[in-house]
Amino acid sequence: MMFRSYFSRGLLLAFLFSALPGDSGQVVESDICVYGATSGGVAAAVAAARLGKSVVLLSENHHVGGMSASGLGVTDIGPGNNTAYLGGISREFYRRVGQKYGTTNLVIWFEPHVAESVFREMLEETSVRLYTNQLIASASRDGQ
Repeated sequence: MMFRSYFSRGLLLAFLFSALPGDSGQVVESDICVYGATSGGVAAAVAAARLGKSVVLLSENHHVGGMSASGLGVTDIGPGNNTAYLGGISREFYRRVGQKYGTTNLVIWFEPHVAESVFREMLEETSVRLYTNQLIASASRDGQ
């Protein structure tokens, strides 16, 4: 697949992605392309989409959420389980996980499939276009 990302200053990034060798792909245009559907990649894509940018998120496998959705279901937040310093999209994530378990509290112990479900919902709500099982074959930039 060919991805083009346009930024406000005329920057053009073109990425060629392919799941199969020799695949010429399809052109997809967006303001921002995030490569890596880890929890940080999901948060970056969601934040950019909430700022009004069109966003493409690419994952080299079919999972979304990185380690949080792949078996690391306990968040180390230090002594006393103090969640006061959690903010932004991460706080929203833990709140949504809590909702999946029927509570309004932040939940920092969770099953991986619950984490992935929450990450996917956040992407869908912000219209982030998710492409899975994609690898970067090349990247180029046009403009300043």
